[in-house]
Amino acid sequence: MPDRTSFDLSRLLAALRKSWPLILVITLVAAFAGYVVSWRQPDSFQATAKLLFRAEDPVPQIDPNVPPPENPNSPDTIAATNLQLADAEADDAAVEVKRRLRSPLDPAELRGRLTLAPEGQTELITVTGTGDTGREAASIANAFSEVIVDARRREAQRRVERVIQAIDASLTAPGVTPAAAQTLQARKEQLQTERRLQTGDVSVGVPATVPGSPSAPRPMRSALLGGFLGLLIGVGLALWLARYDRRLTDAEIEEIVGAEIVARIPNDSGSALDHRLYLEAFQFLRANLQLRFELRPWDERVFAITSPVPNSGKTAVAVGLAKALASSGFRVVAVDFDLRRPALHDRLGGKMSPGLADAILGTAGNKTLYQETSEPGVSLVAAGVLPPERASSAVVGIEQVSELYDRLRKAGDYVIVDTGPLMIGADSTVVASAVDGLLMVVDATSVDRERLAAAAEQLRGARAPVLGVVLNRTEPLLPREDYRNYYSTTENLAWSRPRRGEIHPPTGNNAAPPPAPPPELQPPARRR
Repeated sequence: MPDRTSFDLSRLLAALRKSWPLILVITLVAAFAGYVVSWRQPDSFQATAKLLFRAEDPVPQIDPNVPPPENPNSPDTIAATNLQLADAEADDAAVEVKRRLRSPLDPAELRGRLTLAPEGQTELITVTGTGDTGREAASIANAFSEVIVDARRREAQRRVERVIQAIDASLTAPGVTPAAAQTLQARKEQLQTERRLQTGDVSVGVPATVPGSPSAPRPMRSALLGGFLGLLIGVGLALWLARYDRRLTDAEIEEIVGAEIVARIPNDSGSALDHRLYLEAFQFLRANLQLRFELRPWDERVFAITSPVPNSGKTAVAVGLAKALASSGFRVVAVDFDLRRPALHDRLGGKMSPGLADAILGTAGNKTLYQETSEPGVSLVAAGVLPPERASSAVVGIEQVSELYDRLRKAGDYVIVDTGPLMIGADSTVVASAVDGLLMVVDATSVDRERLAAAAEQLRGARAPVLGVVLNRTEPLLPREDYRNYYSTTENLAWSRPRRGEIHPPTGNNAAPPPAPPPELQPPARRR
């Protein structure tokens, strides 16, 4: 049995094919939602300036002959350091930017409209401003860039000023010689000139320009992103449903049961067309079974109809198959071996007792078990009255059931046995294993893997001759319009049946009449 806890490629593809309408709907809805949400957003503009950082000037030394320290940092580290410097300066620059732009926004809002990012491993830092208009976006980007440059220039000047102050302290220190004082004074004048020329370690490389179109919203991009997200959600949901969906495909049903699907019985909704399709499905089932039995001995004609669980429609299938065989001129005996919940007598217009339970328990006496029904060509052996708790113990063994089937063979051309559900009682397996062929009825709307597998394993253990699977409550394979156009509009859609007393003689392998049935299965005399 396939492992349900994991997905191989074929199962994955099958799950996606099965759920493609769901995936498509979710994808389209997400794409449309993304488009609408983006389209309803107000326009937003972005403008970008670029700050050019250069290697920071080393701290000036009092003695110009002392070499400055080398910078051992890598390009990545330098880029990260430049971003940190720019980010720190931008946090402090918001108040000055507000003053310069005379903006109604507070400094925190202005800072929130600024984005800083390094440009690869280069010495460039992009400064992106966002505004309600293109002019406002460019003004924010340029204003922050200028304030950052000014702040870095003042910091460079302060570094030089601190060295000048150190020289002044040395000049006033006791014990300084005239020669040393002259040297320090010359160095001070040099640094004063350097302080006036100091520009810092950053400059505006590319100023921001006013953008010609808004950067947001972008409905098409949002639609694509929404569609992609919807696709991922749809695929994930489809796989989740497939993982926990207990229903099976046709191929999986055939694999579990070990037999092919021999018929599909559609729902009979009550309309003339659906009723015609329902009856026609049983003719397909009859033809398939007769073709499979064409090469078998003539006496192999006892069929059991069973299902894994209750409410799968097995009794309806048994009745429909019996009617289809009778409509072709065969004599059919319908046997109700569902001793817990018999229903054939209601479907065929018979009585529950006397029946099999009476014969098994030896209480039938001289009463005949063979009943006429409301369906021409179909006779009934009812279940009889038996307490449900005694159903399993009443069916002693397969020899007992086989002997009963041998006697039933003499009463008709075909014997259709309606058994109980396999998962309900052990007697159902015994009853089903003694027949010539067995049909497993599976409800296509609620088939369950574990229950179907357990029932199939039960039949394999009993070596039951499973002929095939009947899928019940299916949808027609073709559109109803195709059937409606094919059938004549003047045709009576009710299935024609031979009248009572006009049963056609058997044909083919059943041309020779069977021997007379034993006394307990003799049909009652017809009323005149």
